[in-house]
Amino acid sequence: MSLNEHVQHVCSKNKYTTSSGNYLIDPSASFDLITAETCMSPVQQLEEAKDSSMDTILAQQHEDCAIQVEANFQLQLVNNLASRFVKCTEMINAQQCFNNSPSTSSQKQPPVAQTPIIITSQDEQYFYYTFTSQIPNNLPSQHIFQVDDVWIDKRTLALSMRSGCWFNHFAMFAFCKMLNHQQKERLKCMQQNREELTCFYMNKKITDMLMTTSLFHNDVRGYLTESYLGIKLDVVDHVFVPCVHNHQWFGVVANFNEKRFDILNSDYGIGDYQHIINKVIYNFKCLFLLAYPHCIHFNIRDFKPCYVVVPKQIFRYDSGIFLLRFMQSYDGTTVQKNSNVDLLPLRQKFLFQLLSYKHNKFIDRFIELLF
Repeated sequence: MSLNEHVQHVCSKNKYTTSSGNYLIDPSASFDLITAETCMSPVQQLEEAKDSSMDTILAQQHEDCAIQVEANFQLQLVNNLASRFVKCTEMINAQQCFNNSPSTSSQKQPPVAQTPIIITSQDEQYFYYTFTSQIPNNLPSQHIFQVDDVWIDKRTLALSMRSGCWFNHFAMFAFCKMLNHQQKERLKCMQQNREELTCFYMNKKITDMLMTTSLFHNDVRGYLTESYLGIKLDVVDHVFVPCVHNHQWFGVVANFNEKRFDILNSDYGIGDYQHIINKVIYNFKCLFLLAYPHCIHFNIRDFKPCYVVVPKQIFRYDSGIFLLRFMQSYDGTTVQKNSNVDLLPLRQKFLFQLLSYKHNKFIDRFIELLF
């Protein structure tokens, strides 16, 4: 077989069809492939050695042709990619212009103002402004609320209830104590309706313990028992655990009716609090199993977290007020849909409600401030 015939034979095995129907040589077919096959036959080497100069010229021409074809092929690919990129850019620019162009209907419609749903009385408003404007400078200030062993002083409470101030944990657990005491009194007096939910609100000591990373559960196994809390948790509908992280308040609720852990958080993000939530749920499960090993109503091991849709805050220092309202209005599925315009009325009502509680040890000081 001559070199020309051999070249045609190799090229015939490395052709492909273009869009125009012509055959082009595959760029991968180079002089190396031709010489590789020609070197396989010693007889052909002897025959072709007679005209080595002609073979060299033909091989060089074929290699130049392959290089030119490969360059043309790569140039065609680049042109196709460039044209497609231009089309994509035009489509993206057109979409952005469409999204940024304001619609006629949105221009005509004014922004909808939020309507408050919390209404306060004149007495509540007057007392709130009087109490929060007269903050004592001396530390510590006198106690203004106390039920059993839970108390809070006037300065701490005034700063916690004032707009734009952080909500102190002493204020949060003073409200929890009041809510627990109210429900205990209703149960004692048989004033609770059959459809009314029974709730329990954890105190600061147990909440801090549940948020501990490395907790030895056997050392604190009695903290969820009836003898320590004064109530059997396995017959309660909801157990609220108010948690705070970086001044952000959120609640973890053991929802025994729905057999899950509900998360009440007025912040949009959950990533910063996920590790706290996981620790609270894990520690609660372990301590509950130690306190109630023979519970027949449910298996707390099967409880999963559920993030409840709740109203969202604008400022982090309002999270404590949001959580208080969540704990008072949560029915196991939803909370009251109040908004940020209700924050001031809620502060006024909460302050008046706490200090006017009939079992407040210092209710006489509240009356003096009121009049």
